Amino acid sequence: MPSLKNFSDSFREFTSRGNIDHSNIIGFDLTRHVDIQLNISSSKDVNRCNYTKKGLNLHITGWACKTSTNFNIEQVLVGSLNGLSIVKRASTTRTVDEDQLDYSMLMLSFDQEVSLISLELGWIKGENNVSLFAFNDGEMNSISDKQWPQLLADGWHSAGDYYNLDYGTNNSTVNPNGIVSKYWLVGSYNSHLGSFFSSNTHPSSEPDHFKLQGVTVSTVGVINRVTKFAGNRLFGWVGSDH
Repeated sequence: MPSLKNFSDSFREFTSRGNIDHSNIIGFDLTRHVDIQLNISSSKDVNRCNYTKKGLNLHITGWACKTSTNFNIEQVLVGSLNGLSIVKRASTTRTVDEDQLDYSMLMLSFDQEVSLISLELGWIKGENNVSLFAFNDGEMNSISDKQWPQLLADGWHSAGDYYNLDYGTNNSTVNPNGIVSKYWLVGSYNSHLGSFFSSNTHPSSEPDHFKLQGVTVSTVGVINRVTKFAGNRLFGWVGSDH
């Protein structure tokens, strides 16, 4: 199994391009954090939400299964009031959740590779267990009309599952191994993409509902780049209470 690049590997690759003056190095914290708030004051259902912050461009789209019996993925509208959500079929519900067995997810598309650091959740109901996936296989093809398990063989890899993220004493930190990618999927815990629970952190039968209110990423000196590896998941259920 090819090894993942660690911080030192990415640091050496970054400095070998002549991007910085070695004589000025005083440590390894070369990352530039960009905090993007996703709130929009008016209630709009749109095909895509666009953001620009510190020269970084982000486009966000919504995806879910077509019906509770047709698990092919289709693009759906994104709700944009008090955080981003998925607009349900024939429903006024606007959350990211697994209701109607659709396992809705938001796709974050950046114009450069970033390392996702944290996810800020807004409105929540029930639990807010989050699945996070990163794409790493050249140019991404559309996920339309595919099924969630197919994505694991199509360049998508787990960046962890998170128990009650950004709730109570649990923090909002994700992606502890510093994976980098231009494309990310953020959604309620998606059992179609595997089930990895520890003994003391796992979802209950209560469904997950949340809105995505903000993201923080690192754009310079990122830690790890996903390479091809065996298995579908990089690591299992990651507790977020530390």
